[in-house]
Amino acid sequence: MTESSAGIARPAVTVRRSRVLGWFADRRISTKILIVVLLMAGMGAGVGTVALTRMSGLNDDLNTVKDGNVERLVHLGNMRGHMTDMMDATLGYSTIPDPQIKAGAKKNIQDYTAAVTREFEAYRAAAVPDPAWEKAVADFDEAWKRYRSLRDASMTESNTAMAAAAPADLEKMLAEFGEVTTAFKETLKRLVDYEQTATETVTAAASGRYDSARTLIFVLLGAGLLFAVVLARVFSRQMARSVDALSRALEASARGDLTQSAEVTSRDEIGEMAAAVNRANASTRQAIAELASSADRLAASSGELSGVSDRIAASADEASTQAHNVASAAGEVSQSVQTVAAGSEEMGASIREIAHNANEGATVASQAVTMATSTNETVAKLGASSAEIGSVIKTITSIAEQTNLLALNATIEAARAGDAGKGFAVVAGEVKDLAQETAKATEDISKRVEAIQADTESAVAAIAEISTIIGKINDYQLTIAGAVEEQSATTNEMNRSVAEAAQGSADIAANISVLADAAHVTAEGVGESRRAAADLAELSTRLHQLVSGFRY
Repeated sequence: MTESSAGIARPAVTVRRSRVLGWFADRRISTKILIVVLLMAGMGAGVGTVALTRMSGLNDDLNTVKDGNVERLVHLGNMRGHMTDMMDATLGYSTIPDPQIKAGAKKNIQDYTAAVTREFEAYRAAAVPDPAWEKAVADFDEAWKRYRSLRDASMTESNTAMAAAAPADLEKMLAEFGEVTTAFKETLKRLVDYEQTATETVTAAASGRYDSARTLIFVLLGAGLLFAVVLARVFSRQMARSVDALSRALEASARGDLTQSAEVTSRDEIGEMAAAVNRANASTRQAIAELASSADRLAASSGELSGVSDRIAASADEASTQAHNVASAAGEVSQSVQTVAAGSEEMGASIREIAHNANEGATVASQAVTMATSTNETVAKLGASSAEIGSVIKTITSIAEQTNLLALNATIEAARAGDAGKGFAVVAGEVKDLAQETAKATEDISKRVEAIQADTESAVAAIAEISTIIGKINDYQLTIAGAVEEQSATTNEMNRSVAEAAQGSADIAANISVLADAAHVTAEGVGESRRAAADLAELSTRLHQLVSGFRY
């Protein structure tokens, strides 16, 4: 089915787009892929930065426990050990009879005392004071001083004096020793409990920060993954819509419907291909419209040629009849000559008209061949552009495969890291899934591009068939030109015969055979003209049938 409105301008395709999506759609395909990769890398860097910041805080808490609480607990433990050694040595000191051994035991007691004092001072220097801690330290210091005072007083007494002391005094001294010993042991335990409580507080705070950091990282990873999925979905749907629109336009062209346009508004490679297809369809519509018009003119010319041939045949028959009757009626010679002259002039005019129409037909056929060649080149460029898209899709597929491999390596490294790498294992799994989705999308695009290339080949074949038909039209035009030349020769011969007949009736008898020959040649030329007219009519019908297969 054809449309006569091929020359009417069609409105441009307009689609409302958001500013951001419109800007993104107009980028080159390689730029779009780079934008997606950079955004994903930025999200990964942001999550990594947050994780490192929170891990740094946890490391500070661990250093606080190690450098503060643990160190102070070590000092307290050393104090407890030295005190135990000191008290054991003090209990055995009074029972040593040998003065030399007793002096050595006293030195050991003094060394243990100095060690306890040294550890206590180191503990106090490393502590972070608060009221409760200061109270416990003051109580321990007081008990420690009382213990040393009682111990030193008891060590100065001789064994004899100790033996001579009243039992009540000894009991009082032992009771005081027990009271003081119990006091500084309890204060030491209070210090140990204080440090353990502080350690538990710091550990609990670190655990809370770890929980909040883990929750924040999971939230950021989820948001980043959701953003990446949405971005990939937008990118793939945008390309799929453009490829579908281009595919529909090419399928319509392959069916002969040249009124369909590729409704693609982007300015990327696919948009440029769609614009090229639209321009090719417009050029083809114009060429087919001109071809249909030429076919109409060709049909009219073939009808005129057939009419002229009929008139020439009638004139030739009449000339032959007059030639045969000239011997019996000399008076009719003049009338016959005039009839032949009139027929010759009419045939000359018809032949000139045929020559003019034949030249126009040849010109139109030549223009149609040129237009078909241009259209074929445009469609071939479209096939080359589709091949370039296939190359870009291979690059995308290669990137997706490399991303999948990197995600697998990250999963293996996370498994080696144990519990600390579980979060990164989840991220690596999501990246691998995203890479697989990207590979599937690129495979779908590749199939659509292959369909575009197949449709392009069909369009090339159709244009080649049109070129062949136009070439046949050109050949028929050349045949008509040959027939016209033969008609011109016949007309010249008739004119010479009429001139000779006009010289006088005396020459009629001599030239009657020449006139008969000319009439025979004219009859043959008329037969050829009729056959040429029939061929032109058949060619015009075939051309109309071919053109009717297109909508333009």
